[in-house]
Amino acid sequence: MRDRWREVVVDAEARVLVVEDDGAIVGVAAVRPGWLDGFYVAPARWGEGVAAALHDAALEAVRGLGSAEGQGSSKQEAETAAATALLAQVQ
Repeated sequence: MRDRWREVVVDAEARVLVVEDDGAIVGVAAVRPGWLDGFYVAPARWGEGVAAALHDAALEAVRGLGSAEGQGSSKQEAETAAATALLAQVQ
């Protein structure tokens, strides 16, 4: 599992979304163009809406990445919107 996360972290096309609560990571998702590559929410946070919000933000980020070709400001805008929506839902 760690090897897969290492691959994602160094992949220039991948994006990692992180949910924090008071500085503690409670959820993480990794996406690449067309693919939700990894997803984890701390069991203590299950049932609180963290997973749903992270999943929605991750899917929005996947859509924003589109294909490897033609990535630009729309990709960045989608990632920013997804992260903003995620934080608003979880907080």
